[in-house]
Amino acid sequence: LLNTFLLFWLWLTPVFYSTAMIPPEYQVLFVFNPMTVYVALYRFALLGSDYAGTGGALFVAIMLAAAVFLAGHVLFRKGEPDFLKRV
Repeated sequence: LLNTFLLFWLWLTPVFYSTAMIPPEYQVLFVFNPMTVYVALYRFALLGSDYAGTGGALFVAIMLAAAVFLAGHVLFRKGEPDFLKRV
């Protein structure tokens, strides 16, 4: 089930195609995919391709990274006393 989900997510993330190829009525759906922002920013940085939402996308990328970092920090602090026993 996880493999199927990850494969589906891979094809929904614009790795092999540009975000400009997505029809405008479906571009709203790609906002909810957190990997779209990072892939588009890497494509912009490495290939110099056009990406209209670079400023907003950078803000979203930073906020997502901060949220994941904080969630990981809280979970680690919560499970730190038992961490060595589990490893």
